[in-house]
Amino acid sequence: MMKKIFCGLMAAVLLIGLQAPVPVEAAGKFVFSETQDSSVKVKGAVFTAERYLTGPGYSKIIRKKDGKSTTILSGVDAGFATDGDVLYYSKPVKQINSFSWKNTVYCYNIKLKKSRKIVSGRDFVVQGCSGRYLYCGNNNGADGVNLYAVNVKTKKKKHMVNTVGKVVVSDGKVLTTTNSGALGNYPIHVFNLNGSGKKKIAEGCHATIKKGKIYYARWNMKTNKFKVYRCSLKGNNKKAVTKWLSRTPSKYF
Repeated sequence: MMKKIFCGLMAAVLLIGLQAPVPVEAAGKFVFSETQDSSVKVKGAVFTAERYLTGPGYSKIIRKKDGKSTTILSGVDAGFATDGDVLYYSKPVKQINSFSWKNTVYCYNIKLKKSRKIVSGRDFVVQGCSGRYLYCGNNNGADGVNLYAVNVKTKKKKHMVNTVGKVVVSDGKVLTTTNSGALGNYPIHVFNLNGSGKKKIAEGCHATIKKGKIYYARWNMKTNKFKVYRCSLKGNNKKAVTKWLSRTPSKYF
């Protein structure tokens, strides 16, 4: 396990940093923040999950707007998704053993200051939201997340894929990368928003959706270099857009 964690840290060093020091405004869409002290901005407000104690569920979510800073939630996990009106978050409610907790995912209405339960599960964490569907699942650490699409109204959930490293919700699709705990080229999948229509479109170590196209990076183990490719949302028309590079360029990711 320590070897996997070390390899995962090395991958984070080699790939570009995904957390911008200045959050970018998201116009009316859900934005996702995965780690503590990483800020997202939507509808003129900046949201940040800050650590205030050590251990699971020891983050507080701060909302800053018009010069005013307010703690809206505490005792929660760091990952959350928000559109500025509601915020989806996970909160540990019962310890199962030394390594696992039963977590409950809630929807918090920012104006009304009220939460309602969406779903519960072992080590459940939030990974993104399309509005109608919430993407969350069991967090297995270096081995990624077992991902589900949950209808936020009916609360019905559909299993999508396991060992997920990253979730991107864009252009009416959900893209997932695979996290094995070690740097490598692993399956990249695309789904419909409801979690159906699973399709493997490529293998790589990093991927995202920009302007209706999928961009993904492949790693050459022998040279320790990366090349970025582009394809359609269906995985067609694959084309290299860079040469082999020592790092993945920020313009694509």
